[in-house]
Amino acid sequence: MALAAVGVVGGFGPMLVRTSARASWSLTRTGAAAGSRAVRGAASAGLAGPAAVTRAATAVLAVDPRRRVWSAGGRAQLEVWGLDGPECPAVVAGVQQALAGLDGVSWARVDAVTRRAVVRFDPARVATGQLAEAVAAAEHAAGVACPGYPHDEPSFPGDTEPLRLQAWALAADAAGLSAALAGRLAGLPLLPGSASAAVVLVDNQPRVRELLESRLGPAATDLALAVSTAGVQALTQGVPSLLVDTAQRTQAVLAARARRDGFTRREAELAAPDRPVRAVPLSRVARPVPLPPGPVERHADRAAAGSLLAAGGLLAATGNADLAGRVLLIGAPKAARSGREAFADTLTAGLSRRGVVVGDPAALRRLDRVDTVVVDSTVLHDDRALVLSALPLSGAWTAEHVWSAAQRLLWGGEELPLPPPRGRHRHRLALVERAEPHQDTGLSLQVLTEDGTPVGQVLVGTELDPYADAVLTAGQVAGLRLVLTSDPAAPELAGRADEVLGGGKDSNGLAGQVRRLQAAGRVVALVSAQEDALAAADVGIGVVPAAGRVPWAADVLCGPGLGEVPRLLAAVPAARAVSARGVTSATAATFLGALLTAVGGPARTARAVLPVTAAAGVALLSGTMTARQVLRLPPPEAVLHTPWHALEPDEVLRPGLRTFGRVVSAVRRGRG
Repeated sequence: MALAAVGVVGGFGPMLVRTSARASWSLTRTGAAAGSRAVRGAASAGLAGPAAVTRAATAVLAVDPRRRVWSAGGRAQLEVWGLDGPECPAVVAGVQQALAGLDGVSWARVDAVTRRAVVRFDPARVATGQLAEAVAAAEHAAGVACPGYPHDEPSFPGDTEPLRLQAWALAADAAGLSAALAGRLAGLPLLPGSASAAVVLVDNQPRVRELLESRLGPAATDLALAVSTAGVQALTQGVPSLLVDTAQRTQAVLAARARRDGFTRREAELAAPDRPVRAVPLSRVARPVPLPPGPVERHADRAAAGSLLAAGGLLAATGNADLAGRVLLIGAPKAARSGREAFADTLTAGLSRRGVVVGDPAALRRLDRVDTVVVDSTVLHDDRALVLSALPLSGAWTAEHVWSAAQRLLWGGEELPLPPPRGRHRHRLALVERAEPHQDTGLSLQVLTEDGTPVGQVLVGTELDPYADAVLTAGQVAGLRLVLTSDPAAPELAGRADEVLGGGKDSNGLAGQVRRLQAAGRVVALVSAQEDALAAADVGIGVVPAAGRVPWAADVLCGPGLGEVPRLLAAVPAARAVSARGVTSATAATFLGALLTAVGGPARTARAVLPVTAAAGVALLSGTMTARQVLRLPPPEAVLHTPWHALEPDEVLRPGLRTFGRVVSAVRRGRG
């Protein structure tokens, strides 16, 4: 099964088979030797697979170790360096000019938020290598001295490197599993199980992992730990642990592949020529206070302190290093981390297949800490104009007639006759904007004229999205503190919120409000299309507008429409439950392992680590099944907010048919 999983990633399967076969044959051949020679042979053969995998992965990634390029069907996105420094304007102008000057390039633009040059080209006339060379030359001409970006930043969803690294880590696990099985079948001597204590402790201790990631980067740390763990487990013949690791790594590979495929399917739409780019990078401000630890982090801190203290005490009292090492293994919070990883990987793969672009998979691993959701009310509206209030300016017109005539003109349908009295003709009426739509509220004041004479005044906004109620309900059902920005177009929504943000309360706008909540100890998820606020949020859920700029600063991109937002909010309590169950399983496994160590003989002591491995497997299954339950949730219920009381009978009937069609289309998109 492990080999088949690696085969999912094109080109990696055959190499892994050869590597594992060589390792297995080496271990079997070594079985004929005796004593120390057998141990040395087992060690060399056990490490042959992971070592070969690491060398091959390094060779593959070294072809272009830093610049990342996505390309498909005459479309390409190339990483551009130097967009985080003072040379940004020169880099943007130079790269765009260099790419546009290539024969075969139809257009090229640089987005400073994604740090990518978006290119449309003819593959028969220009290759992606030439595009990369043009970008590099423009960067050099602009004076970019330090290529690349900090390694701890999230990868772009179109990058292949995360998929490759996960595939090679899976290859290392599969090779180690093959070597461990061969060693058991050949009856080879093995290293004590405690030999893997140090690696397992680092791999399952979030605080230590964060220290390594700050120096090496998340991807390199993950690969290094995966190869180290596989090699040590092969020497100790830890088959059960390797089985769990291989299963978890298989999920990570599938998630990385689904994430990239999901971006590929939507790239042409999200990076279309009519979508504006941002030539200036976002001004990122550090979180006002450190991110509070979640249930997994709190348990890992307690487990690490307790197991280190117990191991140190046993080592001092008995001088038995093997026993002290096993205590470290027993205290490893493997189940807590395995459950959360399985949940996030399964959710990433499922959301990507549903058209959601996962910009930062790490954000889904923070869902178990979220306690507040801020909803930007502007994304709760679609682009369909709606009269909110009407005021007559002529004695021959009533407020009802002004409202109805203006609404019919906004909808633009010739099939709707103008309201009474008789004698009015459509060509004699017009709507004239008195003021531009307000940037924050989207409301505009328009004057209804008849033959150029003002006869009424209307306030025009936009209709609420059919899933607006579902978004607010999902936040409430999830047990989150619901914060809503003020919405003059739909004031009735304010009663659903725990807090309503008024205009002008913070000079930094919505981003400032997010940081205010974070400073108060909240972990904030934000539903919005404002990039500066999404960048400040702990989990940024960006809503793609039907037209206009895509909020690439979001951790997760949904839409157009709100159909998938309720599902993401429903994932918050599910993530909490998975983490809580993982912590409970890890605690129970540690207790049982400690009991076996305390009351058992040498044989039982050797098996004391099995409860930890079994709990990790159970947590892995639990996280996977819980994520699938979230993905199988039915589409949210659509609720219409059309002001039926202000419409004429023919307006209710005919536009009602159109509205019904919009709802059916939205439901179908949700099910798809």
